[in-house]
Amino acid sequence: MFKSKMKTGRLTALMVTCCTLVSFSISARAASYSPIATGGERRIAAWEYIDAAHTRVRIAVTHTFTNAEEAATLTFHQPATVDVLVVGGGGGGSSGAGGGGGGGGVIYKTGVNVAADSYVVNVGTGGVAGVKGGDSSVFGLEAIGGGKGGAINAAGGAGGSGGGGGGGNGATWILNRATAGGAGTTMEDGWIQGYAGGVSTNKNTASSFNASAAGGGGGAGGPGHDATIPHTDVASCGGVGYLCDISGVATYYAGGGGGGVATLYSAGGAGGLGGGGAGGRYTSAGTAGTPGTGGGGGGGGRDKNSSYAGGAGGSGIVIVRYEQIVHNGFTPGGSTSPGASRTKIGNDWVYSYTETGITNAFVVSAPCVMRMLVVAGGGGGGQGGGGGGAGGLIETNVFLLPGEYSVCVGAGGAAAANGEDSFFGDFVAIGGGKGGHRNYFGGSGGSGGGGGGCHVNDASSMHAGGAATAEQGNTGGTGTKATYCGGGGGGAGGPGNAGDYDGDDAENPDVTLRGKGGPGLSCDISGETKWYAAGGGGGFSGSMTAGWGKGGSGIGGNGGANNSFGGTAGTANTGSGGGGGGHTYNNTNESYTRAGGAGGSGIVILRHSKDVRRGFSMSVR
Repeated sequence: MFKSKMKTGRLTALMVTCCTLVSFSISARAASYSPIATGGERRIAAWEYIDAAHTRVRIAVTHTFTNAEEAATLTFHQPATVDVLVVGGGGGGSSGAGGGGGGGGVIYKTGVNVAADSYVVNVGTGGVAGVKGGDSSVFGLEAIGGGKGGAINAAGGAGGSGGGGGGGNGATWILNRATAGGAGTTMEDGWIQGYAGGVSTNKNTASSFNASAAGGGGGAGGPGHDATIPHTDVASCGGVGYLCDISGVATYYAGGGGGGVATLYSAGGAGGLGGGGAGGRYTSAGTAGTPGTGGGGGGGGRDKNSSYAGGAGGSGIVIVRYEQIVHNGFTPGGSTSPGASRTKIGNDWVYSYTETGITNAFVVSAPCVMRMLVVAGGGGGGQGGGGGGAGGLIETNVFLLPGEYSVCVGAGGAAAANGEDSFFGDFVAIGGGKGGHRNYFGGSGGSGGGGGGCHVNDASSMHAGGAATAEQGNTGGTGTKATYCGGGGGGAGGPGNAGDYDGDDAENPDVTLRGKGGPGLSCDISGETKWYAAGGGGGFSGSMTAGWGKGGSGIGGNGGANNSFGGTAGTANTGSGGGGGGHTYNNTNESYTRAGGAGGSGIVILRHSKDVRRGFSMSVR
């Protein structure tokens, strides 16, 4: 099967989160669709064209099952060849310097032939503290639940992967005692579901309680790590999980839980990649394995008088994947509705959503490829502070199966408030981070807000801009005392500038960049090139020259000057950040600051085209 990857929308029940619901539909001529199978959560994991005219598409469809509370059914309406991943529930870690729980067993098979029939799917529960995880199964393939972590002076339990051995106890102290980890499972055909847990240790002295450390739980990709003295970075850590890209994204499953330790050690064992929980130290409990991964729970810590609980294992997961060839539908239909508009550009139809406070239902009646732009609302500028960060921006081509997809446009944040998220189906653009007030840090978001400027009594202070969401935006600029200027908000095309930014040439500083908002991105999806998601400029003090703290790309709000001017708003339906308000540099009273500007509202644009090879025309300024 092909392994190309992309972000995808999900066929999902309609979500209603706003005050009004409206619908918009597209239909298709001669492009019927019949699903091969039904059951679980269906997604498009990957797709590719198979003809030059782009009329036929090969898709990889996944059905995912994560509900461990009751059995489910997967029905195939015709024979098929599938790939399947089955992951058992992770074992629970034990208490009191207890062993880490083993990761659930993993089975991954390709090219499995299935008949047209209904199949029962079981997903294993994660074991509670000190209990083995539940088994998962489908098509006669059974992944064994992870072994429990060993209790005090006890070996770890066997399972898909074995639990780590438990540490010692002062009341029954045995010098140099090491308890074994539990065994993993190997199938008759030689497939290894998981590996053994690690061995515990006790210190070779008569001082008891503070020298005990448990072994890490085994993982589906490697054994749990032994406890050692002296302690090392990998001692008591859970084993690594199994790496698989059946979902369309390479993901680790069934990592082992870290072993718990007593006071002598600096930290409990880390959980293994694949959802393993971390082991506790001293008076801390172990953390739980991640649900839907089969990760083992971490062992609990222990002090002289008490034992602390181990973490529960993470529940398992079952994923079935197959290929299907479908026609790329075209010929849109439907009518305009509040909050949305439809425009024809050549052979393309463009659907634009600009109104906030409405959740729209975008209805697809046949498989089709859609170009998509989703921009969240921009963050508001800080009071006497940093510029607001731009809303997160997502642009991609997406293949859609028939069904209803929810669309919502995020509002821009008020002064010193984050912007709201925008979404189309499963694609969620995160609202822009708020600009920091004077003497405060910028907020995180799609792009981060700028840090607030400092007053004269904060000579050593620098207030960092907020963090950004990966692949959606950039960080905000730092607010500084050197110029009393807030940092610019981050934009989709680059980070915000710091309040004391001097350009690349120190001898000829470009002061117009001080506190400037980060650049946005341009996109022609609407039929004309427009700019989206730029950061707001930082506010500055009355002693600064007018012109600093400009918004990015001409659409971010400008920063205010002294205590007479607030920041301006980001441009509506661009997702740009608002400008930070001005302030007086030598006074700490809030009455000497002005409010930041509001962030600009977001936008969602969908373009339905046979010729998606044109792609997007995007640039930065």
